[in-house]
Amino acid sequence: MLGDGTMLGSDADLTAPAHVAPPRRPRIVAVVADSVAPELAVSIGSRLRGPGRRLVAGRLLDAAARTLGEDPRETEPGRVVGLLEGVPLLLISGEADTTVPIADARRLAAAAPAGTVHWIVPGAEHSGAHGTDPVGYEARVTDHLRAAFASLRRARPIIGPPGQPSADLPDLASSMED
Repeated sequence: MLGDGTMLGSDADLTAPAHVAPPRRPRIVAVVADSVAPELAVSIGSRLRGPGRRLVAGRLLDAAARTLGEDPRETEPGRVVGLLEGVPLLLISGEADTTVPIADARRLAAAAPAGTVHWIVPGAEHSGAHGTDPVGYEARVTDHLRAAFASLRRARPIIGPPGQPSADLPDLASSMED
């Protein structure tokens, strides 16, 4: 809640939560992921020098798991991307990325749910897709998000018929009559 700077506005903002049911958990409507590795060892290994970089990265993650009591690899993108089924997903990869080589980016895309769009940007390095093709990047991301929000609005209108509040929105008028 944001106050409008006036005493009445701020008071209403502060007291409104007491009269309204708690909000539902946020819903993921769409995902745009730029230069994401399927495993942590890919990203960590790319920052190490010498032979066996991914092996060393794996050992570092083993040590982290022992220290933390939980294995951070359990939440790697390649392991959890399948949970995004039904969520529009745009993966963006740089063809010249040495941090997340294109073969690894393709493995993540292959593990993603059907309908995932994988845009490979020629000549782009790690996180460099926007700098390499700003017009294309902005167009693809904007189109992806607009399509996702438009489909959500068709599936669940945010405004009900005239005279009726949407089923998704709390009836603020009746909750403030008390």
